[in-house]
Parts: sequence; C-alpha cells; structure tokens
Amino acid sequence: VPENAEELAGLAQLVNGGKSFSGKTIVLGDDLDLAGLAWTPIGASGTPFQGAFDGAGHTVSNLSVNNSQLEYAVDQTLAMEGPVICEVFVSMDQNFEPKSAAKRLPDGTMVSPPLEDLSPFLPEEEMDANMIIPRIRE
Repeated sequence: VPENAEELAGLAQLVNGGKSFSGKTIVLGDDLDLAGLAWTPIGASGTPFQGAFDGAGHTVSNLSVNNSQLEYAVDQTLAMEGPVICEVFVSMDQNFEPKSAAKRLPDGTMVSPPLEDLSPFLPEEEMDANMIIPRIRE
C-alpha cells in the first residue's frame, strides 16, 4: 500500500528490477503529490507491471517526465501489453495537431479535406503511401 511518493518510487524500483506483482493488487493508500520529483515509470517492456493497481479514490498529481525522458516513456508505454495509462501534459500555448482545417489547393481554391487528411498536411505521395485503402479523388 504506497502511502507516499517514496513508497510509490519503491514500487517502480521493484517492478523495473523484475518483480512483476502478477496476481497481486497494489492499493494506493493516500493522495500523492509528485511535484518536483524526477519520475521513473513503473515497469518497462522487459519488466512490465502485471498486477492490478487500485487507486482507491486517491489521486497521483504532478507526475512528470522531462522532455529528455518523454520519448522513452511513450515508447515504453506503447510496448506494454494490456491496459496502460500515459498522460502527457503540455503547456497552455501548445498547438494541438493534427486537426481538421481547410486546405488551399494549388489553384487557390479552398476545400475541406476528408478526416484522414488532417493538418499539418502530408505531401500527396506520403499520404497515399500511408493509406490502407485507396483515397477517393475528386
């Protein structure tokens, strides 16, 4: 029952060291504020957390991974099997992309592209290569 940041970090250390917690339930014992702490994700592709985690109505707030760790954290999250949460916070002035936007054609006309063709727009050749089914041309 992790009741403070140090105990939750200890769980990460145990899991990352190879203890899977398979068949076990970890219950969060209190609200945790991880502000200002360098965080190591709990588990990795080679050493996943395989137990159950019950937040018991508590919150873990201000957990952050710095930009140098972001790619690693996302890669590790995507490599996990089963349900996983990877919450990424960005600054309030961050542009949200991709997004639906009008597209200016070479002749200057504006069109609303299909949903699979979101801004920022890919070159036509790259868009064609990424499609699973052929694109409908007008």
